[in-house]
Amino acid sequence: GTDISGYLVDFVGYPGHFWLPATVPTELGVVSAGGSDGATVYFAIQSPVMPNGASLQAGQTFRATMRVAAVDAQGRASAPVSRDLEVHSVGAGDVEVTLTMGEATDLDLYVTDPSGVQVYFGNTNAFSGGHLDLDANAACSSNVGVDNEHIFWPAGRAPVGTYRVHVAHYESCIQGRAVSYRLTVRACGETVVLTGRFDGQARPQVCRNPTTQDRAWCQEVVQFDMPGCTPS
Repeated sequence: GTDISGYLVDFVGYPGHFWLPATVPTELGVVSAGGSDGATVYFAIQSPVMPNGASLQAGQTFRATMRVAAVDAQGRASAPVSRDLEVHSVGAGDVEVTLTMGEATDLDLYVTDPSGVQVYFGNTNAFSGGHLDLDANAACSSNVGVDNEHIFWPAGRAPVGTYRVHVAHYESCIQGRAVSYRLTVRACGETVVLTGRFDGQARPQVCRNPTTQDRAWCQEVVQFDMPGCTPS
């Protein structure tokens, strides 16, 4: 329906729930998700905790079930839609970039730091502190189905300057179909979400410079300036 006031989100085995309003005021105006048909919920937790209360440690995973129900203006809730999830612990910091793939295929995330050093599958730890700590669908055989990649700089370690973010289509695990992706960039607590798509053939090469390489497989998505975070 179209008379949706918000969404209830909970996790089986955990007390309480989250409330996601359907209408949110922003600096760019009011963003509204008034209907539930085809709605997609993306959820991230800064410090995931397992049902027994223990914090998830680096490299650990566990299974969880998320439920989402739509609530109308009269307070009536729909039957919940459930989804089983595998929760992964990844690093957090002043700069975080997450690549989310529309399908289980081999896309690669690259972040170039202000000194020109790329963090990617071939250089997972940079001298500046950048670290690729989640790599998915590599060669269509490793971490298949995770469909997310993550690069971060720990708090207090991110260099001041301009960062560049690239996405590459390294290998198709889906018989050459087009694939969309979503990029979430978080710097000093501010978050921007961008989207992109690959329609061309994959290419098993390193995406060094998207300005001279083919956008069919190697795309620069965003550049952003990091002025230095103010301690909270």
